[in-house]
Amino acid sequence: MNNLRKNQKGMISITTTVVLMIVITITVLSFAQIVRREQRQALDNQLSDQAFYAAESGINQARKYIFDTWVTNGSIPPDKTDCKSNADYPATALPTDIGADGTSFSCLLVNGSPQSLKYDLSPTAASKVFQLNANGTPIKTIDVAWTPSTNSAPRTGCPATTTAVTQLPSATGWTCNGYGILRLDLVPVDTMSRNGFMRDMFTTFISPANITGTRTVSYLGTGTNINGGLANQGARPVASCDDSTCKITINNLSATRYYARISTMYRQSSVTFAPKDALGNPVGLIGAQLMLDATGRAQDVLRRVQVRVPLEYDGFHPDYGIESTDSMCKLFTTFPGYGNGSTCL
Repeated sequence: MNNLRKNQKGMISITTTVVLMIVITITVLSFAQIVRREQRQALDNQLSDQAFYAAESGINQARKYIFDTWVTNGSIPPDKTDCKSNADYPATALPTDIGADGTSFSCLLVNGSPQSLKYDLSPTAASKVFQLNANGTPIKTIDVAWTPSTNSAPRTGCPATTTAVTQLPSATGWTCNGYGILRLDLVPVDTMSRNGFMRDMFTTFISPANITGTRTVSYLGTGTNINGGLANQGARPVASCDDSTCKITINNLSATRYYARISTMYRQSSVTFAPKDALGNPVGLIGAQLMLDATGRAQDVLRRVQVRVPLEYDGFHPDYGIESTDSMCKLFTTFPGYGNGSTCL
């Protein structure tokens, strides 16, 4: 009987020991798995940063090479549509390996004629001046879209009407939460003359509205303007807006090349211009922006970077002949000693 009890106690001790060993083993393996996962995550974060910097290096290398080879000479850079080196973009000029540890940018793409242009605008900054050059293809319409300055109820306070804003309020009197008003000037430059610039310049103030549907504004007016042209000067249409975008289409265009000036009032805006031809197909635009796409690689981690590089001079373009934060006075004389006076605004 005593031996039986001793055997039972021994079996219980062995079983308890085995169970404890299994629990301890599982616990140790779990902690080891967590440690390995944390190590891998830390390594992936480091490799991700390296891959991102590699992609940025590829962008900077390509930008310098393109500007030195074509842009400074007034030429349009050719497209690069695959990851392989070619005669225009040789490996000797754009070495992909940038680190001794194998860090590289594994793919570089170049789009010299993107089908849209994008600009970030601020109401306190100068307007943007750029060209819409379809390289010989007549532009018939331009889709204009801009995003709100806030993600929190951007349409709050925007008018739910198709009636355009006729009197621009002060900055503090603007009630639309996330959207501002766009001012856009278009001048066709297929043929350049002083009278043509005055006659064919299109100016519009596009207001956001909390409405749905397709909104359009015509480049052509219903009658000749004061300069003898049909350009719709001073049009005040409204755009349809949801919580992510305001949209409007400018139609009845005909030239292949325009110069544009765009500015935003009251709110910051990120604006996209997408021209189309007579069949409604997107057209490539040259001379304004270049799209560079680079993929960086660090071991088994990839990061892709895509940027738009301006090809035009992006300096200061004055928005007005005279601009002042104080009152301005104009002195005038109709005849020496007679009619002297002044007007202050």
